[in-house]
Amino acid sequence: DGGVQALSTALTNLSQLCVLKIAENSIGNLGAFALSQVLHALVTLTTLDISSNTIGDEGGRHLAEALTKLPNIDVISTSDNLMSPSVEARVQLSSNTIYRKLLEEQLEVVPKSRLCIVGYQCTGKSSLVDTLSGVAPTRTTQFEVDEDKREGKTAGIRIATTLLSTAEDAAPTVIWDFGGHVEYYVSHDLVLRLCRESVFVVMARLDKDRREQTKNIEFWLRFIVSCSRNRKFVPSVAIACSFRDSLTKKRDRDG
Repeated sequence: DGGVQALSTALTNLSQLCVLKIAENSIGNLGAFALSQVLHALVTLTTLDISSNTIGDEGGRHLAEALTKLPNIDVISTSDNLMSPSVEARVQLSSNTIYRKLLEEQLEVVPKSRLCIVGYQCTGKSSLVDTLSGVAPTRTTQFEVDEDKREGKTAGIRIATTLLSTAEDAAPTVIWDFGGHVEYYVSHDLVLRLCRESVFVVMARLDKDRREQTKNIEFWLRFIVSCSRNRKFVPSVAIACSFRDSLTKKRDRDG
């Protein structure tokens, strides 16, 4: 930590620095705090590697706050530290330019409606987004919380902006497609807190066990409500079921 404190002093003179790699340096919470106090000066920084250190939740929170002030950073490595998954996700999100765009979107003057589609993997969320968006959405952004790109699966959060109405005065609709794999749920918890004024769609499969799908729907309903700290929050939720054609084929096959 003492070395990082000395380095932090030197960093204030490197205003054009683009990449900072300080992995495997036994940096703890004190070092992370020292680094967070000078990050604001590194306005051109695009990459920060603090992996394989001993940074805990306290240091992670300081870094997360500091990283939101850097306009160009879009890559940060935090693996093999002592941060809890939620704090590490907060660091990742605060350093992601797309996440900052989501925050800025809340302040846009242009009125927009927001549709958040959630559910377990392979329930047809992305297919629903494509259907609602028509041939192609007017704008699509992929927000990935890691480099794992499963073929045909949403990695992180996919955002599409489209018009759902042909009326001249129709406002655009922002559709957020939340990846269904469990490793993304920590980031979903953070992002969904921005979505209190949204309409939620919970996806379920008709061709799966009814009791299992009921439990899945109940899980996502609780998840949506838990993301708001307001106990009086009553979300607008629709439940959409997919794979009806598979159910029909199964019934025909079974006679």
